[in-house]
Amino acid sequence: MGALAFGYDTGIISGALPYMTSPPDQGGLGLNAFTEGLVASSLVFGAAIGSFLSGFFRPLWTACHVAQPGGIVCSGVAWHRISA
Repeated sequence: MGALAFGYDTGIISGALPYMTSPPDQGGLGLNAFTEGLVASSLVFGAAIGSFLSGFFRPLWTACHVAQPGGIVCSGVAWHRISA
């Protein structure tokens, strides 16, 4: 759980914080300190719930079933980029 919170905090949330507090006319969301904290904590809470659910559903789906859709999407994007 510590690695999840540390990686998500440094990788995603800290990169998005400047855009959360920026005014909307500058491309930001214009959030105040309370709503910024609410969004950041909700993201970490959602990541924790997602990791719990993925562990719960792991016996139902094999790694191959999880990886195949991602491979299909990546192959489709690569094919589209090559043919463009």
